[in-house]
Amino acid sequence: MFYLSMPDEVQTDLLISDALQRGKQVCVPLLGEKYGEMSAAEITNLDDLTVGKYGLKMPDPDKKKFIYPEAINMVVVPAVAFDREGNRLGLGAGYYDRFLPEAVNSVLVGLAAVPAPFL
Repeated sequence: MFYLSMPDEVQTDLLISDALQRGKQVCVPLLGEKYGEMSAAEITNLDDLTVGKYGLKMPDPDKKKFIYPEAINMVVVPAVAFDREGNRLGLGAGYYDRFLPEAVNSVLVGLAAVPAPFL
């Protein structure tokens, strides 16, 4: 599972394209009707995406195929920062905080952008 990047996040489009070219099953977040609710939906191409809630990219609701969280073996998550124990600091909406406990078979891979002065 990959997150779909916002402009200020580490971009994942090339990672998603590579995984799809390698024949991997790829899913991405699909925001629910209620605030903070998120599920995983399979995509087979980046062209499967549309603009949804909050102006974010998302799977086309008419073509969605849900993936159970426990069937996911890796989740790439966005973060503002991580502490020394690997705990994630997000943007505060709690979508991943609610979703990740259900992805019990997943290895978590966190991506955070390093501000330019630190490069």
